[in-house]
Amino acid sequence: MKELIEGLQKREAYTHRTADITRMIQTATACIFLTGDLAYKINKPIDIGFVDFTTLDKRKKQCENEYRYNKVLAPELYLGVSKVCQSHNGVIVVDPPDDLPIIEYAVRMKQMKPDAIMTRLLLDGKIAGEHIRNVAMQIALFHRKCEQNAEVNFYGMPEMIKYNWDENFEQTKNCIGTLISQAEFDFVRKKINEFQARSKDFFEHRVNNNRVRHCHGDLHTGNIFVDDKVTIFDGITFNLRFPCCDVASEVAFLAMDFDSLGRSDFADLFITSYVMFSGDREIKRLMQFYKCYRAWIRAKILSFQLNEPNTPLMEKPRVREKAQKYFRFAVDYAKLL
Repeated sequence: MKELIEGLQKREAYTHRTADITRMIQTATACIFLTGDLAYKINKPIDIGFVDFTTLDKRKKQCENEYRYNKVLAPELYLGVSKVCQSHNGVIVVDPPDDLPIIEYAVRMKQMKPDAIMTRLLLDGKIAGEHIRNVAMQIALFHRKCEQNAEVNFYGMPEMIKYNWDENFEQTKNCIGTLISQAEFDFVRKKINEFQARSKDFFEHRVNNNRVRHCHGDLHTGNIFVDDKVTIFDGITFNLRFPCCDVASEVAFLAMDFDSLGRSDFADLFITSYVMFSGDREIKRLMQFYKCYRAWIRAKILSFQLNEPNTPLMEKPRVREKAQKYFRFAVDYAKLL
């Protein structure tokens, strides 16, 4: 993996024109290489329970699914799947003209301006209400078109919601004492279990009213570009449990992200705008529950990143602080249940 990452940061890895320096952005499950006009995303060969990219075939399938699914929301951004090869002298080459051994696959994308990410624009005070309403409209229209069938519905049933939460608690036990206190952990688990017990009929009602869809699955400000227009990208395809959910969970994710960035006013605007465009007034009953769920998942993913050997040592204090912050938000949301 180290050799591959180093190779993809060299200009000679690409047959097209590149910037002087190829930048890499790393997430918990992937590495994205910014070359100038194009960006390439490879998946890490990891198995962390809900993600299994341990074989080349699995990573190829993930790239193909990601390309196909994300073209729905961002057709101008997603361009195809590239082959990453290695020459006989060991040089890493992307989409070479000759047949060479394939060592990896990458999603090929148009490179957007890094400073056009909504997260950064929010912090710079460059996001307005019209942008929030635009996102709400796009997501409401997207949800209307999203796949809805018996298999998708399964992921919105009370039993599956409980399974997801139980897994979250199990996978974050090792965070107790460092990222969250035992008392806070027990408090959130108690409040969540109580809410699920009294909301079982309502969860089933949501399923029966076609409110469970194959959604984006990772809707936060880091996955939204705001340039000449608003572009939503990087939907989850690696595990149906995450994108297949009540649309309220998707709305709550972005609302939670606005809260975490100090813009609860935008969170409220996004929710009310989504309700207006979708007509789904029931989501407000589920907002605190799903905000808590999304904050906990964010904290969990960051805790995984802390323990990953590829995470630079100098980055770990920042990752730890962010994980603690999301656990605090989860506790605060649980207090409102």
